[in-house]
Amino acid sequence: MDINIDTDIDNGLDTEIDTDIDYLFETIDMDLTKLMKSQWREQLFHQKPSQSGVNFLLLPMSKAKVTKILGICPRTLERWTEVAQLVPEYRLILLRMKAFAQEKRIRAPLMTTYQVWVVGKIGELFSDIVQGIDKKPLVEAIIEANKGEYTRSNFEQEQLRFTSYGLGEIHHVE
Repeated sequence: MDINIDTDIDNGLDTEIDTDIDYLFETIDMDLTKLMKSQWREQLFHQKPSQSGVNFLLLPMSKAKVTKILGICPRTLERWTEVAQLVPEYRLILLRMKAFAQEKRIRAPLMTTYQVWVVGKIGELFSDIVQGIDKKPLVEAIIEANKGEYTRSNFEQEQLRFTSYGLGEIHHVE
């Protein structure tokens, strides 16, 4: 079978290819969400202290570090960050980080620990949904209905629980 790229693309082959590629990535994402690190919160909240003495939770991080913390590939991170933009606080910080990166001429926008936390929670939703279901629309609907669970305040409470527990102090924070 001969393929004429110009003719076939004009006849909709590019749409078929895009659909096949999207399906392939969706299948890969389904498999990779099973591999997401279950201890990602511990890795996020218990990083080594910075040399400068600045609280590491205040320092932004690269997407490469985020993929390492969550135990996912960059493509999966990209898909989950698309969903995360449904969360108003996440979207606001994303805009600020993009502006900061542009102003400081940083190649790629950095992520805050709050953003990583939101993306990690979204990844847990992807992991909870059984294989064979188109996960992204379902996760988006869950996020839309429960935006209040992804606030900076909830992040700070969870951070406090983890850091207090890590220091041997057990506090119940609600």
